[in-house]
This record gives sequence, C-alpha cells and structure tokens, in this order.
Amino acid sequence: MLLDPQVLRQSCGDDEEFARELFGEYHERVLEILSGARAAWQEGRHDDIRKVAHELKGSSLTLGAVEMANLSRGLEDMIKAGQTDDIPNCLDSLDQQSRLLFDHLKGLSYL
Repeated sequence: MLLDPQVLRQSCGDDEEFARELFGEYHERVLEILSGARAAWQEGRHDDIRKVAHELKGSSLTLGAVEMANLSRGLEDMIKAGQTDDIPNCLDSLDQQSRLLFDHLKGLSYL
C-alpha cells in the first residue's frame, strides 16, 4: 500500500494544506536520506544508514506511507543483524518506492 488514508487523516486531522506541508518536507527529507545513505554505503558507514532508515521508518509511518515504512524497517533490521551486503539493493528498492509514492502524492495534489 502506497498510502494509508486513515493514518494520513489521523496525522493531519483532515487538513489538506497541512498534509501538503508535511509531504513537501517529507519529500525533501527522503531525497536527502537516500542520497546520504548512498554516500554512507560508499564510505562503509552502515550505522549511519541504520539511523536514517529508522528516521525514514518513523516519518513514513506517521504519514501513512506503509510500504516506505516497511522497506525502511527491513533495511534497519538487516543492518542491526549485521547483514550489510544487500544494502545497495535495499536502497534501490527505497528509491523505486519513493518515486512511486511521490508520483501518487502528486496525483493527489499533495506535492
């Protein structure tokens, strides 16, 4: 599920303008996180990736971006378990999911 409308309504109180503000900030932060995570991968900073995956999980859950939250949780858990070989594939999945989500949000006039 790209976006859970019930969670979004709870977070934003049915305030469309507030939802647009939140998603604008979320969009910028996701782009920063994904770019920074790729740089961290190149430098072997796995714990930094785990931290931003945790942040992304939380913000995604708050806004109802269910699949982004699930992918972020998976990345965070994988790193906690010391399994780092698949980080690039996880980042690719997050990148792809973010594009799908942002296209969906644009269609809903949130971006």
